[in-house]
Amino acid sequence: MTSNSDVRRLAEKIDAALSREEVSFAELFTDDFMQRHTWFSSFLAMAAAVGAKTADELRAIPPKVWNEHVTTKTSFHSWEEMQQEAFAAWLARQVDEK
Repeated sequence: MTSNSDVRRLAEKIDAALSREEVSFAELFTDDFMQRHTWFSSFLAMAAAVGAKTADELRAIPPKVWNEHVTTKTSFHSWEEMQQEAFAAWLARQVDEK
């Protein structure tokens, strides 16, 4: 049975996580996440596969090209879906932390 204090602690953890202004790519796209959902061992490896070695090079990739890369080399149907799943996994990790 879940107590009111457990629910309150859970709500506080969710609020704290959602109050962050920014979550880094490294926090979202962990190696574990990438290995479970993509053909790649890391986000850097996935970016390198389309020729991006820097953040600027990654931003310069046309959205259509990146989205096609995501749909053919991951378990996701779009870049947006991949980001949403990564965020959900990140949020679950924040809630699970003691």
